[in-house]
Amino acid sequence: MNTSARTSSRPLAIAHIGAFSMPNWGDKLYPGALASLLDILGVPAQLSHYCPVPGSTSAGEAILPLDKVRDSDADVALVGGGDLLRFDNRTVAMDHLSVPSADRGKRINRLRARWFGARHFLNGPGAWAPAEPWISTGPSVLISAGVHTVPADSAAQKAVANYRAAWVRTHNGADRLAGAGVARDRIVVAPDMIFAMPDFEIADRVRDRGEAIFHQHAGLSDAPLVFHAAQFHGWPLDRVKKVLSGLKGIPMVTLSLGSYAGEDRLLSAAAAEFAIPTLHDLPADDITAVLAGAGAVFTTSMHAAIVAASFGTPVLVPGVGKTRDAFAVLPEPPTLREVEDDTLRAAVEELLGRRLPHSRNANRDAVIAAFEATLHAADVI
Repeated sequence: MNTSARTSSRPLAIAHIGAFSMPNWGDKLYPGALASLLDILGVPAQLSHYCPVPGSTSAGEAILPLDKVRDSDADVALVGGGDLLRFDNRTVAMDHLSVPSADRGKRINRLRARWFGARHFLNGPGAWAPAEPWISTGPSVLISAGVHTVPADSAAQKAVANYRAAWVRTHNGADRLAGAGVARDRIVVAPDMIFAMPDFEIADRVRDRGEAIFHQHAGLSDAPLVFHAAQFHGWPLDRVKKVLSGLKGIPMVTLSLGSYAGEDRLLSAAAAEFAIPTLHDLPADDITAVLAGAGAVFTTSMHAAIVAASFGTPVLVPGVGKTRDAFAVLPEPPTLREVEDDTLRAAVEELLGRRLPHSRNANRDAVIAAFEATLHAADVI
């Protein structure tokens, strides 16, 4: 629906669809980032939020189940951000059920995932790729989305075709969409919308809050190394314990970004062996503050790398393709230090406590331009 058909006095009614009720910090950031982008563009909007599991956003706004979307009478369905255009529904279900990576092959968990999908997903080939358009009152649009391989079958191709326009965060994501039949002139490749996160506008206050969290929750007066790793990126318990053993003597905490893949349990088990303080079960805003105030961050998370480095925190990463692909589209990428397990300690000793100032303006501007271009491509504005 073209917004020219709306009266100018009526806000744009948006059905915002995503995974932000899932216990994962990165996904929880998107409602705030979307609201910030709409404010920057001066688009008056009335937002309603939808996820497979109901709940509330970090700001306390209601999240409704997916089967309520079609009753929304929205002008547009915005789907994203996040790694959403995917067709591995069992994995998506297990993420929402917080099944640890090591337990996902168990029959009972496969059965639980099947039950979850039947109860919480709409009919269609993907959890965020339903057979029918999300709404009948306007277009469906992907925003700041990760795109997995689209199956060659007709059901998947038809579901993808329900999206009138798309903003994707990697070049290979754009290729996958185009291969599924989405017109290239309706696909925008741009940085993740996290660069529009409101916390960046109050960076000093966010860092101060992070330093206070280190003191209150971990008893540390100096900003430590924040260590985060997830098993699905190749970090099982034995590897985490071996690397933590090699970091003895360095002030450190482990940080869980959520329970969705069991990293909270994995990191707790590893930290307990070395009496390392843990920062787990923190609200999303506090996780952002911890990344901003850290002395350095080691992470396998794309979002943690983006956020920490954009605050000027030294970031050390192993070879994670998802992070590398996302940084490849940034007009001004912040500094990352790629490390191996046996070079991590030397890199931490070199960088801990340093600030690596970075201007996120070019990345932020690219996000704003991408959002505006995507809304134009979908005839929303």
